[in-house]
Parts: sequence; structure tokens; C-alpha cells
Amino acid sequence: MEKLKNIPIIMHHYVMERSKVPEKDWCDIYVKLSEFEKQMEYLNTSNYTTIDFEDMGRILDNKE
Repeated sequence: MEKLKNIPIIMHHYVMERSKVPEKDWCDIYVKLSEFEKQMEYLNTSNYTTIDFEDMGRILDNKE
């Protein structure tokens, strides 16, 4: 499991326009689309590579 220390994971429950969610329901599980776009741009310009859980499984199984 030592490899997992080198794989940062970012998880969002919902990426939505704030106007689509009633104010009383908005909470920390939502991220605004504009904020999500900023986060992805930061990761891209900082030379991060995104992977999905399938890729991560191959990495952990030493297949990639």
C-alpha cells in the first residue's frame, strides 16, 4: 500500500451550477462548475496526470 501514498485523490460528489441547487440544500458536497474548471486547469498546468480507478488498479497490481 506504499504506492497509495503517491496517488492523490480528489473526489467531488456533485459538480453543478449553484443556481441549479436550492440555497437551503447547497453544502460542501457540491462544487461550482467554475471552481471545478479552475481546479482542473491548475492540475493541468502543474503537470498532474489524471487517472481513473481502473488505471489505479493496474498501477497497484504492477501492470502499469
